[in-house]
Order: sequence, then C-alpha cells, then structure tokens
Amino acid sequence: MRLLETEGPYLEYPYPGIKSVAAKPGPRLIKTHLPLALLPPSFDNSNAKLIYITRNPRDAAVSYFHFMKLLTACSYQGSLSTFFKMFLSDMVMYSPFFDHVLGYWKRREESNIMFVKYEDLLKDPVNIIKKIAEFLEVEVCDVDVEHIAHSTSFKSMSANASVNYEHWKDLGFAHKDKGKFLRKGKVGDWQNHMTEAEVAAFEEWEKRHLANSDLTFTFTLPEAETDVA
Repeated sequence: MRLLETEGPYLEYPYPGIKSVAAKPGPRLIKTHLPLALLPPSFDNSNAKLIYITRNPRDAAVSYFHFMKLLTACSYQGSLSTFFKMFLSDMVMYSPFFDHVLGYWKRREESNIMFVKYEDLLKDPVNIIKKIAEFLEVEVCDVDVEHIAHSTSFKSMSANASVNYEHWKDLGFAHKDKGKFLRKGKVGDWQNHMTEAEVAAFEEWEKRHLANSDLTFTFTLPEAETDVA
C-alpha cells in the first residue's frame, strides 16, 4: 500500500524523514506546516511551485484541539476552552496563526505560489482542482477532474487506508480511543463548540489581525453547498 506520508513526506517531520525527501526523484511532492519564513532559502531561487491551503481560524482551532488529543506525542489533556485561549495567545505549535497565513497571503500573486481556502475547496472542488492543474501546468480532462474530486472527497478519504492515517494507531503515533485523524471536515463546526464569549474573543482577535489586510474567511457554509464534506 502506498501511503500518503511516503508519497508526499513532510519537510519537518522525523518520519519518514528529510532523507526520504532528498531521495525522491523529481517532480516531488513535499508537504509542510512551516511558515514561509522558515522554508529553505533555496525555494525562492528554484522552479518549485507552492500551494498553500488555509482554513478559517475557528474551525482550525477546533480541529487542532482534537488532533492534539489524538497524537500520542502530544496527548493534550486540557479542556477545549483552555485550548482556545492557548490558540488565541499563540501558545500552540506553528503559531502565530495570522503571521503564518498572512505571510503566504502577501505573496499570493507570485507566479509560483497559489493560495487556496479550504472552504472554497469544499464548496467548489471541481473548479479549484482545475485551477490547481493549471497552476501546476498539468493537463487534465473533465473525467480526470471528476475522478480526483471523488477520490479526494472527505467520505472517500476517510475510507481510504492509504490516506486516512489510521495506521498511525498501530504504529503508536495516535491513540486508538481518541477519535480519527479525518474527523469531520465540515465548515462551521466551531458553532457546536464555542460559547458566546469565545466567539466574541475570536471575532476581536480576527478583526485586530486583519485590520490592514484584504484577506477574508468563510465561517459557515450551507450543507447543500458543500460538495465533498
């Protein structure tokens, strides 16, 4: 079975490791959670293309909470409310959130950088897939696009052992009783978890950090508009 993490290893993860990245023939698929400032300096002088995917911070925070509980290396034991406070205070890994997102947003017009919002990908996967193919200069027909949209839908990926990371539980990387790596994939799930005070705290934080930016987020999507969730 060809696993996602070996086909497209993470630049910063010890498993399968940086050596596996170096050993891959081009063109290579490399994933990372790193901010733009921490990418290898060689990126700016290469022909590499970068696709950055972001998610609205409220859903991202909820998802991150469950992820930190799932991983054995983290085994987060605190409450969701405490995690929200940590998220807003830049006390979680890969923080600060807005430094990370805006770093890529400010360079989105460069020819080798594509900025994608997770919510747009859920709402209109076919169109976004076509844009990604165009960006990568890969020719795809409508049948290819439909196949990719189906194969990368949340439902399909949840059932696909090569991409759902369920094997991490057997490797000891994830707890067997703390949920799934692919949990929901919905837009607006934060509404089921945040108090009014927490929503207000996020709104103030978002407004403050986006005051000088034209970046916007989608926080809810009608179920009928979500093709792949």
